Amino acid sequence: MKTKYMLLTFIAFAFLISIQSVSAADIIINPTDSIQTAIDNANPQDTIILNTGTYNQNSIVIDKELTLKSSTENPEDVTIDAQDSGRVMEIATGINNVQLLGLTITNGLTDGDGAGIYNRGGTLAQPNVIDNCVIISNYADGSGGGVYNSANCYLTITNCDIKQNYANTHGGGVNNYGTLNIIQTDISQNSARTTGGGIRNYGTLNVNDCDILNNAASVGGGIYTSMGTATIDNTIIQENTASSSGGGICVNNVPLTITNSQILKNTAGSGGGGLYCDDGIPISGPVTITNTVISENTANSGGGMTTYLPTTITESVISSNTARYGGGILQYNHGPLTITNTRIENNLATYSWGGGIYSETYADAPLTVQNCKITDNTAQNGGGIYDYNEGGTTTITNCEFSGNTATQAGGAFYRYDDEGDVVLNFNRIVSNSAATGANIYNNRNSNFNAENNWWGSNDGPTGIAEGSQEHIPVDADPWLILEFSANPTTISQGQTSNLMAHVNRNSDGVLVGDATNHIPDGTPITLTTNLGNVGSKSITVGTINGVATAILRGDEAAGTALISATLDSQTLYATVTITPTAATAASTTRTIGMQTTGAPILGLILAILLIASGMTVHSKK
Repeated sequence: MKTKYMLLTFIAFAFLISIQSVSAADIIINPTDSIQTAIDNANPQDTIILNTGTYNQNSIVIDKELTLKSSTENPEDVTIDAQDSGRVMEIATGINNVQLLGLTITNGLTDGDGAGIYNRGGTLAQPNVIDNCVIISNYADGSGGGVYNSANCYLTITNCDIKQNYANTHGGGVNNYGTLNIIQTDISQNSARTTGGGIRNYGTLNVNDCDILNNAASVGGGIYTSMGTATIDNTIIQENTASSSGGGICVNNVPLTITNSQILKNTAGSGGGGLYCDDGIPISGPVTITNTVISENTANSGGGMTTYLPTTITESVISSNTARYGGGILQYNHGPLTITNTRIENNLATYSWGGGIYSETYADAPLTVQNCKITDNTAQNGGGIYDYNEGGTTTITNCEFSGNTATQAGGAFYRYDDEGDVVLNFNRIVSNSAATGANIYNNRNSNFNAENNWWGSNDGPTGIAEGSQEHIPVDADPWLILEFSANPTTISQGQTSNLMAHVNRNSDGVLVGDATNHIPDGTPITLTTNLGNVGSKSITVGTINGVATAILRGDEAAGTALISATLDSQTLYATVTITPTAATAASTTRTIGMQTTGAPILGLILAILLIASGMTVHSKK
C-alpha cells in the first residue's frame, strides 16, 4: 500500500512538471508568420521568439502573460513595422507581467492614443516591462506617440531608445496616467503639439539615469507633469524646446523631486528655459532640487527656472542662463523659495531685472538664501538679486556677493517695495559694480537690516545708494571687521605659533560670529611670513565659521617674523619673536670663554704631554 501511494505521488509530480513545461514553451516564428496567431496559440508564460527580419504587422493584441522577444535580443535585428496602418501593439486590460525584449517598434499610426505601444495592464508586483527596445517614428493623433500607459497600470521601461515619435495632443514620446518607471533610457527628438514633447505625466513617474534630449512641445519640451508626482534622478535633460513654457521641464502644481541631474541648454519662448513650476488653486507642489546643475538655458523670463510653487534648491549650480528678466531664477506670486549651499553664477538678464534672481512675491512667499555664492551675474537692475517682495521677508545670510554687475542700479542687490523686510547679515559683499549703488540699491520704504556684513575692508560699507522715493535708509552699521593674532608671540627656533585670522567681531567691538552666524565658509584669507614658514612663505586658507588658521614654524634663523593676513583689500600685520634655542645659546657662550681665557686649552695640552711622557718612561723600563 505504501509503495502504491509513493508511485501515485511520483506520477502526480511528473504530471505537474509536464504541465509547467507545456505552459512555458518557446514559440519560434519568422517574418512571414503572424505574431498575432502566435500569441493566440500561446499559453500564459510562453515565450514567442522572433527570428531576424522585419515583421510588417499591426494591431497586435497581447491578451495573456508572455514574453515577446527577438532571437538575438538586439533591436537592430527584429523590427515590427505597422506601415502606418494602425497601432503596432496593445497589452490588453488586466494582463500583467508581459515582457517585450529587444524589438524595434515603428511606423504605428492611430487616430487615438498610443501609436507604438498601448499598455492597459501591469500591477505593482507584476509590472509589464519594455526592455532594450527601439520605439521610433510612431504617430498618435491623440496622446502617447511612442508609448501610452493607462491609469492604474504599471509599466517599466529599461534600456530603451524612444525617438522621433509624435503626438497631436500630449506626450510625443511617452504618455503616462498610471505608474511608470523609466530607467537607463534615451528619449529624444519626440514632439507633441501641446504638452510633454518627451514625456507627459498624469500619474506617478520615476525617471532614473536617462537622457531626455531634443524634444519639443508647446509646454514642457522635455517633460510635462501634472495631476501626479514625478521623481527625476541622475538624468540629463538637454536641448529641449517649448514654444511657451518649460523648455526642459514643466510641472503644474504637483510634487516634483530632481536629484543628481543636469538641465542644460533648453529653450522656452515664454517662462522657464530649464524648468517652469506653475501653480494652481490651492497651491501645491513642492519642488525639491538637490545636487543638480541648471545651466545655459534660455527663456523670455526665468532663464534657468521660473517657479510659482514652494521650491527648495540645495547643493546645486544655477549658471550661465539667459532671460530678459530673471536670468538665473524667477520667483513669482505665492511660492516660497529657499536656496541653500548653491552657486548662482554668470547668469544674464538682458532687458531689466535680476541677473541671478528676480523675486516678485507676496507675504506668504519669502525668499531665503543661505550659504550661497551669488557671483558674476548681470542685469540692468539688481545684478545679483532683484527683490520685489510685497509684505514678506527676504533673508540672505552667509552668502558671497561678488563680481555682479548692474548697468543701472544695485550691482549685488536691488530692493523695490514699500512693504516687507530685508535681512541681509553675515555676507561677504565685494567687487560688485553699478552706475548707482555698486552693492545695494534701496528704492522703497522697507526695513532693511544689512548689519554685520563684510564689505571688503575694516573701513565698512561702501556702494550703498538710496532711491528718490520715500524710504527708510539701509542699516549697515555695525559691520564685520578682520582681526589677526599669533599665539604665542615668542617662540624658540624649532617651535610653532598658531596664527588665526577671523571675521567674527563687528565694528562695535562685539563678538557676533559663531557656528551659525559667519561669512561664507571657504572665504579665502592669505597668511604670510618673512621668517620661518606657514607651509611656505604664503598660504591661502578658506574660512570655517569665519576663522582661518595656519601654523608658523620657526625653522629658520632667530629673529622677528613679520606675519600678515589679507582678506580682499584689508591686510593686517603682527610679529612673532623667534629666539635662539637654549642649546645654541650655551654652545656659543662656551666657545667665546675658551677663546677669551685660553686656560682650558693650555691645561688640556699640558695634560696630554704629561701622559705621553709617562707612557714613554714606562716603555723604556
